[in-house]
Amino acid sequence: MNGKQLRAIRQRLGLTQAEFARKIMVHSNHLAKMERGETPITDKNAWFAQALDEEEKIMASTGDILRQRLYGQVFPCLDDARRAAGIASMDVFTMACRRNRITVTGTAEGLRFHDKEQS
Repeated sequence: MNGKQLRAIRQRLGLTQAEFARKIMVHSNHLAKMERGETPITDKNAWFAQALDEEEKIMASTGDILRQRLYGQVFPCLDDARRAAGIASMDVFTMACRRNRITVTGTAEGLRFHDKEQS
């Protein structure tokens, strides 16, 4: 992996250098040098960057599934919605909803999921 590829992953993820550096466990100055080709990219740094990129692709692909399983239904609690979505972890469920701009509104009947309004 070279600096241009590393920068492309960071930009595709929509992260600042500081945010991306934190995720791949390096200082932001070090990341900047790696992106400019001034510092070699270790196998560990490349692995973390590629893992984040793959995770993002997986999260993006869950949007349609979440919409099919959640929209039009009312859930008494988030845990019931998570189970209906077929996701084992609440962290993964909330991350997938956030990534796909799916939000929840509490009503008298229960929780309803919908697309987050554009601002």
